[in-house]
Amino acid sequence: MKYLWSFIFCLVLVIPLRAQTSDWEALAENILSANPDLAGVQKTLEAARRREAYSGSWNDPKLSLTLGNKQMIGLSQAMPNWGKQALNVQIAAIEVRSAELQYEALSLDLRKQVLGVLYKLSAVEQSIRLAKEEKQVLESMRQTALRQYETGLVSQQDPIRVNLTDAELTMRINGFVQQKNSLQAELRQLASGAEITLDLLTIDLPVLDDVDAAEYGITKNPKVLMAENEYQKALLIRSATEVVFQPEFDLGAEYDLGMNSFNGMVGMSLPVWGNRNTDRLAEADAQSITASKNYQAILLNTRFQLETAKAQLQRVKEDRLIYQQTILPQSQAAFTGAEAGYLSGKLKFSEWLEARTRSLEARMALVQLEAEQAESIAELDRINGR
Repeated sequence: MKYLWSFIFCLVLVIPLRAQTSDWEALAENILSANPDLAGVQKTLEAARRREAYSGSWNDPKLSLTLGNKQMIGLSQAMPNWGKQALNVQIAAIEVRSAELQYEALSLDLRKQVLGVLYKLSAVEQSIRLAKEEKQVLESMRQTALRQYETGLVSQQDPIRVNLTDAELTMRINGFVQQKNSLQAELRQLASGAEITLDLLTIDLPVLDDVDAAEYGITKNPKVLMAENEYQKALLIRSATEVVFQPEFDLGAEYDLGMNSFNGMVGMSLPVWGNRNTDRLAEADAQSITASKNYQAILLNTRFQLETAKAQLQRVKEDRLIYQQTILPQSQAAFTGAEAGYLSGKLKFSEWLEARTRSLEARMALVQLEAEQAESIAELDRINGR
């Protein structure tokens, strides 16, 4: 039995994890396919695209009918201010781009949130598997300890220690199961209440040791681009407000039914309400200043998030390598020695149990660090806009 478990442990130690990010991304996309927040932003984007389609169109013509001493039919058309019309087209295009960036930003945020839950759930399920395997080993040792106690080779403390450790493992498994239920509930919430059945033990965690944090930046971050876009929009609105001071023209024609004649008409707006236009210009100035400051604030905050995520990834990678290359092999070697010493009668059962517990803790810690590293990479992808 001891050789079987040592062999299994060595397999867990030496088999490398493969990077299968596509499987996790496919899971995330399926879970988010019916997310109501994404659906709402998608509707906003569709509305912005419809507004852009008619942003350069003219106003509808006006048809008039005069009844009385004279009976006349008139038709007039407001001629657009070409400068203002061009600005309206640019503003509509920017609003579409902002809606696209808003959808992209929300997609990235939700994707990172889903991947984080999936990675945690995978770590919990692997921890449950490790704990259950450990319980099987303890059950075998319980039978051995009981037989040795019955023959007087060991004291009653050995079976008691086995029972105590087994009870502690049961409590840990119960805790892991509770975490699993909570994480599955969070996934259902992200999936709009849909029931999700996953077998995450069949998918490797995407532990990517070749990921270089230095390659990540914020030039493609949708929130940064959206803030910059909104600043450009504010400047265009400010320019459009200046155009308000320019007059607009109406062209029209009237047909006199009684005289059987046509009359031409030209009209012009008079921007005489200077105070109102000045107030609009001041408001546009304030909005452009606010948009500029908001852009700078989002830029600084995103840079801070990027540096924090890089430092987090570096720490987790270093810790995982320490566990993988040093702590885990040494704990296994210590357990192998303790097992041999216990079977030869040179070491106490408590020493074997302590070595076995340390090896289990090392394996569980490595599983947790692998999940943290995958989640750190997902956070960098979110900030980078990938």
